[in-house]
Amino acid sequence: MGQIDSNFKQPQGCDSKNTTLNLEMILTKSRIIKSIHLFHSVVLFVDEADAFLRKRSKVSISENLRSTLNAFLYRTGEASSKFMLVLASNQPDQFDWAINDRLDDLVHFDLPGEEERYRLLKQYFTQYVLSPPRTSWWRRQKMIPTPPDINWEECFKKMSTDVAGFSGREIAKLAVAWQAAAYGSPGGELTVKMINDCVNEMISQHKQKRVWQDDEVINE
Repeated sequence: MGQIDSNFKQPQGCDSKNTTLNLEMILTKSRIIKSIHLFHSVVLFVDEADAFLRKRSKVSISENLRSTLNAFLYRTGEASSKFMLVLASNQPDQFDWAINDRLDDLVHFDLPGEEERYRLLKQYFTQYVLSPPRTSWWRRQKMIPTPPDINWEECFKKMSTDVAGFSGREIAKLAVAWQAAAYGSPGGELTVKMINDCVNEMISQHKQKRVWQDDEVINE
């Protein structure tokens, strides 16, 4: 399974006909669409699909984006046995009603629960602190020294409660922050204070992002 080639020219102007032709060129030249004729079935996954499939009723939508949406709707008006279209979005309420009408099933993924957060903390701690990624194909960074007398199981269990509401990406960024704090310290070690400071800072940032998100919803 491949990905659609992303190096294509942006449609010029606001003519939906030209936009449709541009989309046809993109789909025709992309390897993943050509594979439909070889394997007779393909899954087309579009991440952050709400970025260009937004509601046409919104005043803020540009004419280019509106034309692209109309072209997409024109080419997906009928069911097909040759491919399956999967759309991923953190804001599905932003989809145009015609897009929602084309979706057969809606699958909701909750944020990680306490057990999932605990496992993610352990996974990313191992990945970024205990086994840092390679700087090149032949050289791996040294393991970051950590406090020897700390009970990591209890530590991760407590943290999994403290970071309630975090996404998997935010937990990964927390582990990256631990790594950066250790590399930036004079001794290159990760201390308990560094761990707690990073957790508190990420919690503060998470709350601020939620405030921005709530304000955005109110302004709409």
